[in-house]
Amino acid sequence: MTRGITPGSHQAGGMGDEVTNALIILLMVTAGIAVILRAAGTVAAWITGAAMPDAGPAAGLGVLFSPGDPANALAAEGLHPVAYWIIAGLMLAGLAGAGAWVWVWVRVRRWGQQKQNDPHRLAGTATSADVAKVATPKALLRRAETLRPSLVKPRVEDVGYLLGTSAGKQVWASVEDSILLIGPSRSG
Repeated sequence: MTRGITPGSHQAGGMGDEVTNALIILLMVTAGIAVILRAAGTVAAWITGAAMPDAGPAAGLGVLFSPGDPANALAAEGLHPVAYWIIAGLMLAGLAGAGAWVWVWVRVRRWGQQKQNDPHRLAGTATSADVAKVATPKALLRRAETLRPSLVKPRVEDVGYLLGTSAGKQVWASVEDSILLIGPSRSG
């Protein structure tokens, strides 16, 4: 009896996109490090006056196998190892800094887009800070002298109408506000 894969079933043990993407990223990082280590050889040779490296970009990884003698791995006679590793460290730190800056920039952009697309933050919708500033009982009582100057000790019910709640706070409209109420039949 032969078993086949039917539509809707999934094959167990297959490599997913995540593993493939991780391997591609690893390959790109390895190639980038090789190029930077090779370029560090050129810069170090130029600064110290040593012979320029003859080896190709892949020789940059060869330096990792003999860190005490980068001149041999890069085929650059007279290349000083301390100068080489200082320059390589600075170049790698610069690359890491640029990568960190890009990572932060992408995160900030995504955060801004998520905030912009938040259905609770639609343009024209009051935030809890907006409600606290103008529509709470305390805010309404601060305006009581202007709203009903004839009252000596006004209560919030004397200067406004309770509309409901927002974020756990009562929302009030003043007696001067225009209010339009639209409700379906039999909604009370």
